[in-house]
Amino acid sequence: MATKINNLEHDGPLEVRNWRHPAEIAIVHEMENGATFTVEVYMDGSKIGDSVGAAGVIFVNGKLVQQLKFKLHGHCSNNQVEQIGILKTLEKLEELEEGKINDKRAAIHTDSKITLALLQNKFKRNRLIELIRNRLITLGHLKWIVYFS
Repeated sequence: MATKINNLEHDGPLEVRNWRHPAEIAIVHEMENGATFTVEVYMDGSKIGDSVGAAGVIFVNGKLVQQLKFKLHGHCSNNQVEQIGILKTLEKLEELEEGKINDKRAAIHTDSKITLALLQNKFKRNRLIELIRNRLITLGHLKWIVYFS
């Protein structure tokens, strides 16, 4: 069963007082060809009419450990769906911290080039992109390195 998400908390611009200092911006790593990872995540989002959702799977050492499904409100754009899927996937990665994974490099496979471009542009600030950046910073403090492809 899909987790239903009220995206109103993710929607809209981010007030200036909530911006991070530019020195605290998360580093977005792009995956190199041929790189292998202990943790691999595949996620995608879609919108067909008013049916909006995202899904993802997490593999650790090639073994499926988590399936994720999210249903969102029909007014979400396809980009918002992709971004919420990435955010929720990063939250699950933090939970994997509790398991004993030695190699904390994770690959997130997404087809959302817009999201990757927004994450890399420190001048673009909306609430959802900042939530993803904050999660990347938190994962970095836990010694995770997240790569995108």
